[in-house]
Amino acid sequence: MFIGMKPILAVILFLLFYGSSVHGQIGGKYAYQFLDLSATSRITGMGGNMIAFRDDDPGSASDNPSLLQQNMDRTAVLSYMNYFDGINQGFASYTFHKEIGTFNTAIKYLDYGQFREADAGNNELGTFSANEVALIGGYGRQIDSSFSVGANVKFIYSNYYLLNSVGLALDLSATYELKKSLFLATMVIKNIGSEIKPYVPGERHSLPFDIQFGISKSFNKMPFRFSLVMHQLGKGRLTYPPLEQNTGSTFGEEEVDRSQSTAENILRHFIIGTEFIPFKGLNFQIAYNFQRRKEMAYSELPKTVGLSWGLGLKISKFRFNYARSSYHLAGSPNHITVLTRFDDWAKK
Repeated sequence: MFIGMKPILAVILFLLFYGSSVHGQIGGKYAYQFLDLSATSRITGMGGNMIAFRDDDPGSASDNPSLLQQNMDRTAVLSYMNYFDGINQGFASYTFHKEIGTFNTAIKYLDYGQFREADAGNNELGTFSANEVALIGGYGRQIDSSFSVGANVKFIYSNYYLLNSVGLALDLSATYELKKSLFLATMVIKNIGSEIKPYVPGERHSLPFDIQFGISKSFNKMPFRFSLVMHQLGKGRLTYPPLEQNTGSTFGEEEVDRSQSTAENILRHFIIGTEFIPFKGLNFQIAYNFQRRKEMAYSELPKTVGLSWGLGLKISKFRFNYARSSYHLAGSPNHITVLTRFDDWAKK
């Protein structure tokens, strides 16, 4: 195992340390950033990333299609999140297995709500809406007892009133699992693609491209599963660029911090989490997202920003999951997911 892991770890370390000397800010310049929102509540409970968890929950396949496997056959997932200030997200998927592999079809929808339209004289003209949607087709295949691969194809449509865009994206992933050791390692390359039709002709925006690596470890005699995910491995400092000196370097009344240690920047790439499973049919998640904490916490009153938690419960033929993630003092979105496997409904 360790010999096979050495090349992967070498690549990870190179990306982290090389990236720390390169400015690669991740906010404010990408199209379709709704793709980064958690598709299901269990993912939310794990800090927004669950690429290193494999079981019979196909919700994780929205981010890592190489996790798709036969025991997810004929499973449907419905998920809803009330984001912020009238913004709502919906997600639905269906997974089925064939001899050539496991397939997943999904839709991810973000509704920004209704807006008042007025002219320059503040005369009301009506209302308008904005929304984004991604149609996702996924495929995963087990190569041997330890190694699996997968891919997601995403057709994306974005509507901002008079501006709209169409795009295409691809996710590629590979997973290595040692079942006897209860260890899993995975790598995902997300959102390879571009706008096919940009919002403004001739002005194409990049997609939220991401390289992620994750590991998880479970234990035979303890009901815990630990996860460590590294994200944005292809980017450098995960901060916004400092303002030029002649601008005063201020944001509101606070001066922009120009310094950031290499160690702090490396930590921003990490999401750590654990799942507690006291018995089959009940689970709890808790996680910490370093990047979210650094970006969103108010310095005078940081509270629990960066932390997330969730719980899952199986009742009859349904599995219910609920999660909250602390983004800001403004509040924490509620995220609920329902899963059912149609084979459970078959008459015995």
